Amino acid sequence: MADNNRELFMREYLCEWVKPSEGYQEVYKLWVKYHYECEKFDEFICTGGIDEYGYVRPIDIHERILINRNSSKLISDLYSKAKIIGIISEDVQNAKRDVNRLTSKSLQEEYRRLFL
Repeated sequence: MADNNRELFMREYLCEWVKPSEGYQEVYKLWVKYHYECEKFDEFICTGGIDEYGYVRPIDIHERILINRNSSKLISDLYSKAKIIGIISEDVQNAKRDVNRLTSKSLQEEYRRLFL
């Protein structure tokens, strides 16, 4: 059984936690930092309401342009750091998926746990 299939089988059917790789752990931190910094910038710029997950939303196209520029810069930095560290694409995507599932409150807690 290939390693990926074995890991999936262990997680899904045997409910065994498989320890993530060091690359995953490092890029997970990068994704948490990326989302946290994006959200802080969004809170400063955006005047729209807060969605059901606790994230602030832009009210017009100008706010959206500003937050997209900031996000593009931060995402470029994230991928550059991941490449320098030598993190594989699969770890980047898995960590991205896991961090994307966090609510605003969970993201803040995770950021505090990892960086403060």
